Amino acid sequence: WSGSYGYSISCAQSPPPVPPPSPPSFPPPASPPPCCQTIVATSASAMPSAGASTCTGTFTQTPYTSFDRATYKRGNTYIYYWDAGTWAKWRCHEYAGVPSFGAASYISGCGGAFCPDCGSNYEVWSGEWSGSYGYSISCAQSPPPVPPPSPPSFPPPASPPPCCQTIVATSASAMPSAGASTCTGTFTQTPYTSFDRATYKRGNTYIYYWDAGTWAKWRCHEYAGVPSFGAASYISGCGGAFCPDCGSNYEVWSGEWSGSYGY
Repeated sequence: WSGSYGYSISCAQSPPPVPPPSPPSFPPPASPPPCCQTIVATSASAMPSAGASTCTGTFTQTPYTSFDRATYKRGNTYIYYWDAGTWAKWRCHEYAGVPSFGAASYISGCGGAFCPDCGSNYEVWSGEWSGSYGYSISCAQSPPPVPPPSPPSFPPPASPPPCCQTIVATSASAMPSAGASTCTGTFTQTPYTSFDRATYKRGNTYIYYWDAGTWAKWRCHEYAGVPSFGAASYISGCGGAFCPDCGSNYEVWSGEWSGSYGY
């Protein structure tokens, strides 16, 4: 006997177990549709009795049910479902106090329907059942929903008016200095601002706003290169105005501030 042949025995692998089939899937049973809260019953011709006449008008759903269906009431008259085999239909009759519904009725129809609003599928008792009265039941139309009140509307905050792109500065008489003279002529708006207001330039002379408390006014002075605006100025006026074009509300420095130059 020899073990050199490598002879071996092992278990054979079993195939995986087959899972049981899934149970069939069915949709849940459909719930019956909700019935109208209010119904309107009408007839095309005069009803044959005073009792039958009470079955017309607007009826409102009550807390009572009959054969798992809604019931409706107007005065002492009810529209309700009554199942009497082949006579399982919607009916109408008067009941004083807590109703004890039964088979007796002035109206009969809509057999098997879950709700009574099935149009003119009704008969009226006039000694025999007749569909010639055109008795019909329909849902009362609900008023359209009242939209919520609109939120109060406020105008957006007013933006300051845009200032002119170009302004013209003039004087009625000769200016008192060469510097002040540079403050007359046509000035063009620049990209710079001063105290959130536009600035204007002609040559090296700027018209700009400077806020120094009680001296918060439009001013005019020369600045070479990028301007570094300040309080020094030849011209001063139009205190608080957003734009400089406020007419002759300006003074000129001539050793003192004077409005006599008509600037």
